[in-house]
Amino acid sequence: MLYLTSIPGYKWGATFFTSEIQQIEVFISIASFFYSYRLFRLAEAQGGRLKLTDYFKAYGRKCLRLIPVYYFVFFIGWGLFPRSTQGGPDWYLGANLFV
Repeated sequence: MLYLTSIPGYKWGATFFTSEIQQIEVFISIASFFYSYRLFRLAEAQGGRLKLTDYFKAYGRKCLRLIPVYYFVFFIGWGLFPRSTQGGPDWYLGANLFV
């Protein structure tokens, strides 16, 4: 992910995020911004007020969008690594893939 930075001794330039934590924070910030923007647009359309059901509807739409992807990834992982779901995490099984 690119962002502008000032490195001592250099002019302004673009560098990459080096930490996964920074990437996750940026993703959550952007997602929260869009979620809030959508709720504010809905509030404006309804005359400046939101009902509790509007929050539940927005959250429900979010769940309907994310749950199928979650289960798709879960079942693909279960199909590729069926033994890893039987007795707990067996991380050493993945090491045999590259031998």
